[in-house]
Amino acid sequence: MFPSESRRFSTLRRWNSASDISNKIKSRDTGSQVAVPAQSGASWRVADNGEPAGRQSSAVDKAQAAKVAAVKEKPKPVEKKKKAPEPKPAPVEAKVVAPKQEENDFKPPEVNEPSRFPPIPPIDAIKIEDATEPVVQDLVRMLNDIITVINADKAHGRYSPTITKAKNELSKVGSKIKAIKSSVEEKAAAEVQAKVADFDKAANDLIARVEGAMVAQEGAWRKEFEDEMKKVKESYDARAKLLLERERQLNEERLNNQLLEQALALKKEFVTEVEKHVESEREGRLGKLEKLSDAVADLEKLTTGWNEVIDTNLRTQQLHVAVDAVRATLENATSPRPFTRELVALKEIAADDPVVNAAIASINPSAYQRGLANAAQLIDRFRIVASEVMFKKQGLADGNDVESILTRTQTLLEEGNLDAAAREMNGLQGWAKTLSRDWLGEVRKTLEVQQALDVIATEARLQSLKDAVDALNTLQTPFAVIEARRKAGVRPDEASVREMRAYLARIGYTTADLDKLNVIHVAGTKGKGSTCAFTDSILASHRALSPSSVPRKVGLLISPHLIAVRERIRINGAPISEALFAKYFFEVWDRLGSSTADAEGVALGTRPIYSRYLTLVSFHAFIEEGVDCAILETGIGGEYDATNLVGRPVATGITTLGIDHVFALGDTVGRIAWHKAGIMKTGSRAFTVEQVDEAQDVLEARAAEKGVKLEVVKVDERMKDVRIRPDKEFQRRNASLAVRLAESVLERLEEGFKPDPARLPEAFVKGLEDVVWRGRCEVKDEGSVVWFVDGAHTTDSLKMAGRWFAGETEARRGRRVLVFNQQGRTEAIDFLDGLYEAVKRDGRGFDGVVFCTNVTYKETGYKRDFVNHQYDNKAIEAMTVQKQFAERWRELDPQADVRVIPTIEEALDYVRGLAESNGEGESVQAFVTGSLHLVGGALQILEGADAL
Repeated sequence: MFPSESRRFSTLRRWNSASDISNKIKSRDTGSQVAVPAQSGASWRVADNGEPAGRQSSAVDKAQAAKVAAVKEKPKPVEKKKKAPEPKPAPVEAKVVAPKQEENDFKPPEVNEPSRFPPIPPIDAIKIEDATEPVVQDLVRMLNDIITVINADKAHGRYSPTITKAKNELSKVGSKIKAIKSSVEEKAAAEVQAKVADFDKAANDLIARVEGAMVAQEGAWRKEFEDEMKKVKESYDARAKLLLERERQLNEERLNNQLLEQALALKKEFVTEVEKHVESEREGRLGKLEKLSDAVADLEKLTTGWNEVIDTNLRTQQLHVAVDAVRATLENATSPRPFTRELVALKEIAADDPVVNAAIASINPSAYQRGLANAAQLIDRFRIVASEVMFKKQGLADGNDVESILTRTQTLLEEGNLDAAAREMNGLQGWAKTLSRDWLGEVRKTLEVQQALDVIATEARLQSLKDAVDALNTLQTPFAVIEARRKAGVRPDEASVREMRAYLARIGYTTADLDKLNVIHVAGTKGKGSTCAFTDSILASHRALSPSSVPRKVGLLISPHLIAVRERIRINGAPISEALFAKYFFEVWDRLGSSTADAEGVALGTRPIYSRYLTLVSFHAFIEEGVDCAILETGIGGEYDATNLVGRPVATGITTLGIDHVFALGDTVGRIAWHKAGIMKTGSRAFTVEQVDEAQDVLEARAAEKGVKLEVVKVDERMKDVRIRPDKEFQRRNASLAVRLAESVLERLEEGFKPDPARLPEAFVKGLEDVVWRGRCEVKDEGSVVWFVDGAHTTDSLKMAGRWFAGETEARRGRRVLVFNQQGRTEAIDFLDGLYEAVKRDGRGFDGVVFCTNVTYKETGYKRDFVNHQYDNKAIEAMTVQKQFAERWRELDPQADVRVIPTIEEALDYVRGLAESNGEGESVQAFVTGSLHLVGGALQILEGADAL
């Protein structure tokens, strides 16, 4: 039975019960007065207690209450004599005075008189064993409550029949409800069973349709996948065949084996990779459509992405090999022979490269159709020509006579200088020139081919460098990742050093190999770059002036770069060449990509981020080039820096410490000092300049932990007559530290070297005075504009840079203009206050201020070496930081003309435009400072190709 039906049934039943009871209980109005026992069921006190509350109230109770109320409403007999009203007596007992009747033989019972009839047994409570419905249970409880009341008032004699009937009716109700419930349950069960059957049928149909669709889809995807793999295989087979054909042609001259091996290795690697993917798909992924789709997508990305890298690198290497093949054809042929096929292969490899095509077009067709004489053949022919004239002179004889010219020509030919020999022969006159005409024609053809090949080889080297820089830029950490790490609190830790050790092992080296480099390790907040430059220059001068020529080669690693990324890695003071940088870069790249060493430490096939990768390249270059000493400048900190793999450096130096890189190193000088002191090693010398007390205490404590004696270097008295640029106290501290570092390594490398405590050696003085450190206190005079360039990235360094500029321009006439930027540094806006105060000390300040981004050019954007993914591109495009700088400077100096300009090129053009209004004897004094990226970009624009 449903709840609503149960409630209606209960209500109806109660109404019927109340009606039956009221019909059965008839009032007795005989007019006689009787005395009713207090405990009888007819006592008015029971009814007067009110209707019970709650769900146990019933129609019977209501009927009784109505009857009692009717009795109460009857008028009471009025006595003849009026009396004052008295309080109503307590309902302990009641006396009903009946009207006086005539006397007869009947004697009414007295109040509380014992009953004259035998006692009637009490009514038993009803029990329905299977009453589970709430309504039936409620009725049972209600009826039992009534029975309890009746029994308590001893009225069971009067209401026993009614209660018995109620019991019977309630039993019938329970049976009927049970029957209805059983019927409803059976009906519901039947309906559910029918619905379940329908659902099973529908589900089976749906499953069948889905399985059919999945089977069809699986088949379609399998076919699509197999077709695609077939196309890819056919494509690469065709490509491999083409490469093999080219290799077959080039292999005739022996020097083309490298290209063939590379093509075969590429094909083998690709086929192996494809087979691996196919097998992995067949092992189970085909049964999982979703995973199969992901696998196909990954394979497509792998094929598309790496094809570009493979094509670019392969083309560059093929270009090198093809050029070598042409040269080999010319040099190794015993007689002139055509090299048309070699040139055709070279042109196909170059594709649409305009430089290569122009170089090939410059070659005389007769040269490659008929062939050229090699150097030996040209010399033989020259001797035949020269034999017509007898000459006895030797070497580079003076004079323009025939004998002198022929003598010089023969000497130049034997030295391999064909170009100079041809120029000498062009100086012949008369019959001698006529005799040499055919020989000169052959020489010109040979020179044309050599020049064309030189142009192509140069283009290939440049392309290799571009490829290396582009690949390097992919290792930069994106701005979003940096921000996520910053928010998550990720900082450099011991894991960073472990990763670098793993990468070092994968490129084939150990920390013991680094110790053989005789490392000088330098850390610090300010002046570490200058200290490294001073040390490098001192060692270079010592090599030039000392009889021992020690050290023969000195390597230098610095950061960041100003003009080109390869300037970070220097040997003997000069950036490594483009060819060497590309060579060592890709050797490290390939070793990291193929190595299986230390697979548990770092995921295989991965490469470290930008600066860490360059550190590995520098280690590889220094070891391959066989440097005698390596000077390493830390990047950030020291303890967890990428350079801190050296176990036993010759000496370590710590420059002036200050607040910088707060997130990674900490917000106090003491915390920063802890990181910087990490480069100190047991058994190695350790030096530092004078520090603030907090930093010095930490350095001393760390030195004690490592068992290192830390020497504090003061300004060297031996340098009082040495010209340091700029000649400031901070720079003399850096130079003094460099002197101690250089002395330490020379004591290790040169037998018998001992520092002179009284005077500096001549080589040291020359090294200190000749040092050139680009972008630091650099002056470039264009006449109308004098550029003062000094990179500074901390509050203290900006103050010192400002004082240097103020001192340099104190006696100059003309407007002062500031060009500034510091991208990606939240604290950079505070730098402006110190810079303003430093320059304003002489009372002049800046007439104009320009804030620009680090974007190099207006039209082409960043130079390839200046690309930086670590900054927020949206903020750069909107010049958000620059506008904040401008707002702050207007607060500092409302009189200054403040501009915000998008690029470095436009900023410099604006400054040059100001020079048009210069007065007589005036020039614009332009101060370019802040980010080293800004300084490097400015130098690139000011100097062009000669910047490096």
